[in-house]
Amino acid sequence: MKPTVPLPPLFARTTSELSGASSDSSDKETLHALPSSFTIGSYSYYSPLKEEGMIDRFQNAAETAGAVVRRFSSLADAAADVRATTEAIVAASELPEEIRQALSPLNYASPEQYRDTRACISFARAGIADTGSLLLELSDHLERSASALPPVHLVFLRASSLVPDLATLADTIATLL
Repeated sequence: MKPTVPLPPLFARTTSELSGASSDSSDKETLHALPSSFTIGSYSYYSPLKEEGMIDRFQNAAETAGAVVRRFSSLADAAADVRATTEAIVAASELPEEIRQALSPLNYASPEQYRDTRACISFARAGIADTGSLLLELSDHLERSASALPPVHLVFLRASSLVPDLATLADTIATLL
């Protein structure tokens, strides 16, 4: 069994890429989800009755799909973990400014460097508790490349962005199309 590298809340990546283990088709992904109480900028994400159950459902579904879910109590803790487990240069799709600042001093790869970059960082617009799935808005082809080419993909997900099922996201998805 390959060693599992703990990841920050809200991220997914192959563990072999970060642990130095040999790569094969059985690599697991590591997924991170934010805690029940998480604050970014002026937004506060705390609703214990709703969010704790949703986070648990999301975590169970993601782990059933082969992910490892980890919770953090702050953006600073999550960002510190990302900085400690990634290389100095990462690919990134569009990130909220608060997340970019928290990840400093990481450097972001240019599109020409995506192919040689080992990790990508994205921000999920939503997480689906029933399936452990993430909704990423990657309509820009460069953002798709940033998240598709590197072998390790870290995804920030706010606990407040969890929804129970896909049907709940119908209006959100319709606006993105």
